[in-house]
Amino acid sequence: MRAQHAQPRRRALRQAVRWLVVVAAAVLLVAVAAGRWGELADVDLDLSPGWIVPATLVATAANVLLALGWRRLLGAYGHALGTARALRTWALSQATRYLPSGLVPVAARAALAAPDGVPRTIGAASVVVETAALLGWAALACALWAPGGWIHPALRLVLGAAALAGLTTLPFTLAGVRTRDDGRVQAALTRLSRRFRFGARVGELAAGGSLRARRAGVWGSTGVYGVAVAARLASFALLAAAVLPIGDGDGGIGPDVRLVVGAAAAATVVGMVGVTPAGLGVRETLLATLLADRFGFGDALAYSVALRAWEIALETAFLAVVAYTGRRGAGVEKASGP
Repeated sequence: MRAQHAQPRRRALRQAVRWLVVVAAAVLLVAVAAGRWGELADVDLDLSPGWIVPATLVATAANVLLALGWRRLLGAYGHALGTARALRTWALSQATRYLPSGLVPVAARAALAAPDGVPRTIGAASVVVETAALLGWAALACALWAPGGWIHPALRLVLGAAALAGLTTLPFTLAGVRTRDDGRVQAALTRLSRRFRFGARVGELAAGGSLRARRAGVWGSTGVYGVAVAARLASFALLAAAVLPIGDGDGGIGPDVRLVVGAAAAATVVGMVGVTPAGLGVRETLLATLLADRFGFGDALAYSVALRAWEIALETAFLAVVAYTGRRGAGVEKASGP
């Protein structure tokens, strides 16, 4: 009974923390804007359109890698999905992340993969595992790349160690390796899904089936997700070179690239924790604030908004292409079980 009464309080506390992140981001934006009001009208972007092409190519590669990481994760669970179908299913479900409910991406991935023979159990669980891996890699990038003035050395060490430990133990904590682990893993998935705004219903979606997975396969998919996160952050830096004076400072190009990548990683982590869909508003606020001292608040805010618009346009184009080609993909072939 005591545990049942504690659950609503824990849910309320988690929701309060997420809203606190959003409110803190709004307060931060207002505070920075008040102190730099004159800079808002002083937008003087240093346009170098040639960088948009490599930024787009690298970002597209990141999207492909994310879908392939998910495909490999399905293989670890014993279900092989054709490449074209995996790209299509992943892209379609990814588009739902901008909808208000965090459960939608889980339900969408499970429903879209089901006609190809992927059990809803695996489809739902894979979204939670994927999100945990992406958050872990983004946190590790933040620990490695965030400038020294942003984060205390002890906190940097704790953040990096926690991210690395989580990524290393992912197959043990979220992907069962024995039948008797299924209940434990389902409970872990349900708890973590609440933290990711997916809601408790992911436990229902992930019920009634085996959650066993091959450890090597989960580690392999986690590695692919890591390369995808690195590519995504690189594309952010390339787009920054298209609109901001990267390399014009006293330290050259290196410190500016480190600044943009560290800021993007930190903003991504905070955006994933906040309550807004896909971190809308939260990521832009923090990114602009972290870049304001170097590039000016007006230019930094313009870049952060342009980055989101470019990202949405790119994902829409990617979705259109893979949705067409995916219809002609091969479907599912049953892989050998774990």
